[in-house]
Amino acid sequence: MIHRIKNIFKVGFLKKLLKVSLLFLTFSVVGYFLLGKIEYKDGLTYKTVIDNKIYSILTEKINDGKAFEVEYIEPSDFSEFNSISIEMDSSVWDSMLSNYTFYQSNREKFSVLENNDWRKIKLTVNDTTYNAKMKCHGKTPDGHFHENIMSLTVKFKKKRPHSFSKRMNLIIYKRLRDSPAVINYLSKKLNIHYIESKLFSVNINNGKKHLMHLEERCNEGFFKKRNLNNILICKKDLNKTFLINCLEVDKKQKNTFFKKDEVLQVLEKKISNSDLSSKNKKTIYRLNKLISNHETDSLLKVLNVDYFSRYEALRKIGGFTNHGFEKHNLLLYPDTSNGKLIMIPHRDHFVREIGNQFFFEKELLDKFYWQKHLFLECLVLNDSIRLKSYKHLYNLQRNKTSILRELDSIADLHSRFQRKSLIKKWFYHSALGQEQTEMDMTDIFVNNLEKIMSDLNPGTPEVIVNSNSDSTIHLSIIPNSLNEIKISGIELKNNHEFDMMLLREYTSKEVLISDTLLSIKKQKNEDFKKHLKKISFFNKLDKDWNEINCTYQLKITARSNSNNVYVSFENMNIFNFSNNMKKLKFLLNSNLAAR
Repeated sequence: MIHRIKNIFKVGFLKKLLKVSLLFLTFSVVGYFLLGKIEYKDGLTYKTVIDNKIYSILTEKINDGKAFEVEYIEPSDFSEFNSISIEMDSSVWDSMLSNYTFYQSNREKFSVLENNDWRKIKLTVNDTTYNAKMKCHGKTPDGHFHENIMSLTVKFKKKRPHSFSKRMNLIIYKRLRDSPAVINYLSKKLNIHYIESKLFSVNINNGKKHLMHLEERCNEGFFKKRNLNNILICKKDLNKTFLINCLEVDKKQKNTFFKKDEVLQVLEKKISNSDLSSKNKKTIYRLNKLISNHETDSLLKVLNVDYFSRYEALRKIGGFTNHGFEKHNLLLYPDTSNGKLIMIPHRDHFVREIGNQFFFEKELLDKFYWQKHLFLECLVLNDSIRLKSYKHLYNLQRNKTSILRELDSIADLHSRFQRKSLIKKWFYHSALGQEQTEMDMTDIFVNNLEKIMSDLNPGTPEVIVNSNSDSTIHLSIIPNSLNEIKISGIELKNNHEFDMMLLREYTSKEVLISDTLLSIKKQKNEDFKKHLKKISFFNKLDKDWNEINCTYQLKITARSNSNNVYVSFENMNIFNFSNNMKKLKFLLNSNLAAR
């Protein structure tokens, strides 16, 4: 009897619980729908505000919780790596660990270092011991601590190991993973100066071994090693380069960027109070003016176009849009001997996939939602650097097989130290409605290259023929491409005199702009082909990185009565169009029919 009553109670209780649950669910769904209709403020609904808050909290838990991360796995066997052993007073090491404190800011965990002084150590490499000093790396490092070891900076007193610099960094593996290996390989492939990095097994006071990146520091020794002896490197509290490379978001002004004039004033005051020579100060002032005003043509005078086009190719193929370009990380230096700039890839350039919402140039720069990178914008908006970078990208495409083989080798090595998180994938897909796929660098490289090739090869050029008079041929050339197209063939039957003018027309902010690219008077027996072959036809980018359609007007006027002058040209571009233009011939003093 008691048993039956208990069963009835259970059934009744479950029914009530089910009814309450259904009522709660119904009211929740209806309420959630209504919140999407009621405005909170600034055009945002209550639903949007709640969604953003939930997303913020859950994302913080993901980033902080080890269960949601791509887990780092220490190697079981360190014998394949060179080793570094560090000996120091154990109480001093304990003090360094205790001085590594954490605090939360903007959903990220930062570290604050107190009393981060140089500490004496004995450092052993290949059975040889050296006297050195060591301290924690950075001032407010983020992501540089793992299992009672942090990223470190080492400074040798007199003697040091062969191939070691006087000052080196030891960065925990988890902070960078495979990024240095990728950057080193692609930089070498593109002939760019880069910070060398190698994996080492490191232990302190015969404790647990840790895998760490041993890297050069970008200092005077770095540049002298590469025969760059006049690089200006800032010290103390200035930006690393004295240059205005980016504007940060001013959160007090509703996420608008700080005004560049205000940033320049602060920077110039610091430069004025520095111990730079008057000549170097003038050089920096001039560079800052060119960068802040987007004077891309004048900036060419202080840039090595080939080098920066190679750097741009690296940035684009790697999808670099992140921490490595922040104002305290951008490694951009002036050479005081010639006033030119040099740029070094930073360790925090992490390989990422380019999105598909915009053209790839806009897709990359648009990711900098918290900073406005003036110098990078100058590089992208300069046609000479942009077009040369496309050629380097095309060379990477031609050598894709060998590059992928090397990237696969790097990926195979580093995959042994990582375990992908299924929990994180599930969370992004189910809870946030986003796809969070874990791709290795080879996949990203292939996808980025395909995206770039597709965007640079959009359509077929157009040519429109008009006749203004019996002795004039007027060609309108529409490239339909941000990549360059050139005239490859010119045929002249007779050496008669004629004039030639080439204009480029485009509309920017509803204003028609016309540039004269070429104006010559062809005399008898003069070869003008060399002039015309230098001209490229291409669309431009505006300051918001959107494509501007250009039309080139080529006007040829004969100064003779002969009707035997022919001009022909065909499409010649560094990428293969699916439908190449046929070779065209136009006859002066005729019906101007293409033959």
